[in-house]
Amino acid sequence: MRLLDNLTMRMSWTLVLLSFLTLLLLLSGTGLYAVNHSQQSIEQFTNVNVNQQSTLNRTNSTLQGARLGMARLYEELIEPQSSLTDAERQQRAAELRDSLENARRAFNTFLALPADPTHQAIIEPIEKSFNSMLDANLVPQGRRPCPR
Repeated sequence: MRLLDNLTMRMSWTLVLLSFLTLLLLLSGTGLYAVNHSQQSIEQFTNVNVNQQSTLNRTNSTLQGARLGMARLYEELIEPQSSLTDAERQQRAAELRDSLENARRAFNTFLALPADPTHQAIIEPIEKSFNSMLDANLVPQGRRPCPR
């Protein structure tokens, strides 16, 4: 107590200012930590969403390429004056099967990405319709032998 009584005015104001400065530094450090932590969380969330979106886009573009390839091959097959040989037809059919498998691999990559549990209700119908479309519609067309 005697120490407080012997303080000069300058020293007491210096101690008050130092205590406020310490409090300011502590609050600033806590705020900086909170901002960095929230920024990392947002970046992680964004990376997961971007990865999911890019794999779905890759799947879609691969499927579109395969569907266009099937349409072109079908047009070549129904033309009476087709310039395709049997070997070329078989090669194009094999390329279509490969592109369908690439689409399946891209979609499996999408499914392997970590997803938010609340998004699982959205992902399940997408998975079901994708597998249905591939297994029931596209893959059987790719497996059919090419007519002469």
